[in-house]
Amino acid sequence: MRLFQFISGIAITSLLLLMILPSQVIAWNKAGHMVSAAIAYSDLKERDPQALKRIVHILRQLPSEEFRAAVKQAKNDGHEEGFALFIFAARWPDDVRGNKDEDRPMWHFINHPYKPANAPNWVTTVGPKSPNIEEAFRDNIQAVTSSSSSVQKARSLCWIFHLMGDAHQPLHAASLYSETFRTEEGDRGGTRFYVKTSRRSRETMSLHSYWDRSVIKYEDVSIVAEKARSLRGNNPPSAFNEIGSGGFEDWIQESYGLAKKYAYRDGVLAGSRNDSAGTGLPSDYRTSITPTAERRVVLAGYRISELLSRNF
Repeated sequence: MRLFQFISGIAITSLLLLMILPSQVIAWNKAGHMVSAAIAYSDLKERDPQALKRIVHILRQLPSEEFRAAVKQAKNDGHEEGFALFIFAARWPDDVRGNKDEDRPMWHFINHPYKPANAPNWVTTVGPKSPNIEEAFRDNIQAVTSSSSSVQKARSLCWIFHLMGDAHQPLHAASLYSETFRTEEGDRGGTRFYVKTSRRSRETMSLHSYWDRSVIKYEDVSIVAEKARSLRGNNPPSAFNEIGSGGFEDWIQESYGLAKKYAYRDGVLAGSRNDSAGTGLPSDYRTSITPTAERRVVLAGYRISELLSRNF
């Protein structure tokens, strides 16, 4: 797998640390989060400049040298400061993985159990554990709308951006329980459901990883900006009746339903527990999921914008 281009200024030691950490759940890839944030920035810039101004002021307070270096580099490359603050805020919770003071691995997901109709009766399921993404979202909304310090508000805003993206990735809301995936945690949101990109491919990856990179693979800021422009142009707010409807838990349930229907194909998609010998995906799998994945990334961006406008 081609290595993503990392923004200059990120310490090489941090990169090595991330490479040796055990596999954890990451919703979309970092680039996917950046795209949602870029869409949120453009939308908020048009609909509520005053709220945007307040958000930018708060994000400037994040005490992270790597974050500030990345924003500075993006500005030097001709991008607006607000745009850079948004896209790097959205990926910050992934950038700090392995940092014992900042990392919150359990915050990124909630494993609502999914047991398909074709699963044997003896397969048992386990409900979501705590802490989880729903609890994290409530806590960070409370922090950012309270009298918390400016630094805490900046951290919480980064988490809100990120959790909104996570909530719209279908495999962050469901865990499959079946004859193949019958452990206490099922397939752990597709992270233990191993597939190959095609029946002829030699590359094995988790189904979760496959979805993560289904929208965009590369973290280059200019590529992210162009992808966001393209997706927003093809998916204007008028195409989404659900932007202002429901709450965070409702959006999780949307993802849960999409995981069942598209990710797992109502329980008939075959997968392996062997991380070196995945099951080949059907030839039409990518074309069948891409519209859904793209729509979720865009919807997350519009909902971030709406949420920020309402609260600021």
